[in-house]
Amino acid sequence: MQLATQLLNCAPRSLILWKQGRTPNPAVLVRLNELNRLYLALARLMPGPEVGPWMKRTNDYLDPLTPLEVINRGQLDRLWQIIHHVGSGMPT
Repeated sequence: MQLATQLLNCAPRSLILWKQGRTPNPAVLVRLNELNRLYLALARLMPGPEVGPWMKRTNDYLDPLTPLEVINRGQLDRLWQIIHHVGSGMPT
């Protein structure tokens, strides 16, 4: 739950309400869709359970920030570049 609240920049109570059926506001829905697409892309590159811990580890390709910090800075495109690079099999 902590990672979800950090990614969505919301209170844990909001997550509980959404799980109970309350519809998030449109801005949150857009963010949820973006993060879902990101998760699915990452889960094609690593086992799904490893995505959460990966989001919290510093990454040399991110000047060494964590992917979570990059997302919170509004720089999601940097993660898409890594996904594209790794997924294409291009050498480093």
